[in-house]
Amino acid sequence: MISFSRKHWPVLLALGLYLSAVALSLHRSLPQTGGKLVYALDDPYIHMAIARSLSQHGVWGVTSLGFTGCSSAPLWTALLALFFRLAGVRDWIPLLLNLSIGIIFLLWLNYFLKRRLSGSLPVFSLLLAVIFMTALPGLAFTGLEHGLQTFFILLFATLSASLLSGEGGRRQELSLLALAPLQALVRFECLFPLLTVCILFALRRKFRFALLLLILGALPVLLYGAWSVSRGWYFLPNSVLLKGNIHFSSPKQAVKLLVFSYYKLAENPHLLVLLLGALALIGRELRDGNGIWKPSTILLIIFSAVTVLHLQFAGTLSFFRYDAYLVALGIVAVGLPAWGILAPWYAKLAREGPAGLPLILALSLALLLSPLVLRASRAFLWIAPATRNISQQQCRMAAFLDRYYRGRAVALNDIGAVCYYADIDCLDLFGLASLEVARLKQEGRYDSRAIAAMAEKRGVKIAILYRKWYDNYGGLPAEWIEVGRWRIMRNLVCGDDEITFYATDRPAAGELMKNLRDYSALLPGDVLQSGRYRYEASGIN
Repeated sequence: MISFSRKHWPVLLALGLYLSAVALSLHRSLPQTGGKLVYALDDPYIHMAIARSLSQHGVWGVTSLGFTGCSSAPLWTALLALFFRLAGVRDWIPLLLNLSIGIIFLLWLNYFLKRRLSGSLPVFSLLLAVIFMTALPGLAFTGLEHGLQTFFILLFATLSASLLSGEGGRRQELSLLALAPLQALVRFECLFPLLTVCILFALRRKFRFALLLLILGALPVLLYGAWSVSRGWYFLPNSVLLKGNIHFSSPKQAVKLLVFSYYKLAENPHLLVLLLGALALIGRELRDGNGIWKPSTILLIIFSAVTVLHLQFAGTLSFFRYDAYLVALGIVAVGLPAWGILAPWYAKLAREGPAGLPLILALSLALLLSPLVLRASRAFLWIAPATRNISQQQCRMAAFLDRYYRGRAVALNDIGAVCYYADIDCLDLFGLASLEVARLKQEGRYDSRAIAAMAEKRGVKIAILYRKWYDNYGGLPAEWIEVGRWRIMRNLVCGDDEITFYATDRPAAGELMKNLRDYSALLPGDVLQSGRYRYEASGIN
């Protein structure tokens, strides 16, 4: 037992720190949310709502009323539905899934690193960097698929690098072919590494394998698209269409897609550091005449190409999750050759160099990596406040609607927790779960008149919205009656710190004011209430 601990201390300590970070975050979060497990974003509740409808009613939708094509992570949604079916609809299932995936991922990563690095310290340092700089504890509290995405993409990239270098065999080829469709089902951004790897196999003149890999990797997306179209929805999920970064509305924008988006790197200095490191190491290999077909160099190329593709076509700024797989891939791709180069040089310098110089160089390296360290600290510190935000706003909205408007049509623009916890007919004015809204936005016909017409058609009597979101569409319908507002403090993750309650006619306004007054005593004291229902409650006209 002693020898096992000594031999495996890097992964055991890394796992201990990972689980401790999650446990500490949960300990800090629960007092903020009244002792209830709450996730750090509203989005996981969208998947949980679909999973609940699928497990209980056989309907792929945020409600049981019909299909909604808004999930770009169908495998994750299906996994939740499976566990909901087996264990019942439980809030803790996404967290437990993420914890299990994180443990398996770290065990695999330890195995991979030990085969390529000598010594326990390099292995432990990279494990530690991946845990905290990738924000694995934070990903667990998003309740989303990004931990599984990170695991699958690193596995896919490392397998590809081995095969492209000529080191892998038939077994690795079959594993890669099996992994390609799975990673695409986890999240559609997995098509970026798939495309990159297929191009590299084509450059190696393995055209048949590249084509087969591309077909298998793209097949789930094609099948999901065909299924969505058969239900009358778009080929791609509404989340991809409405949140993506694909624009071809002018020649200038089309050219921009072919040019590196330096301004997006400025928004993401942690990716800039990793990308510059990757390019420098690739340049070093070319300078030394080693070519590009070494496993470590191929991994650097995959990371660099996928980073560029992601920055051009996808987002990054959403609670450290969209770019988590890039950070993990970059740490491994850059860290492996960097350790091999810097460790011997640093040891020699420490022995023979001037006193104090090694410390200066170590501090310089720490400064260079400061964007990644800052990301790690923010991701950890934001977990508890973020869960508080969701608890105060989204969960309170859900409780209010389930108490007073169960089974009725409601207009919303943040739909996750409300559709998961409350039994309502949701008109999603953002467009993720309402096809008519997405279509109007895609056609440039979305305005206040269209909003009023959709609400009237669906029988909507109240709406709970971020008012500022509609300024670019001419505002909300003028005939709607504003009844009240709730504002949360120190907002980090909600779409706005203030939600506004509207009624579509006077009878609905009277009912809404009565319900808001009745519910007001149940709100936390630091949720600031204002508006007409507050004035009438105090006798002010």
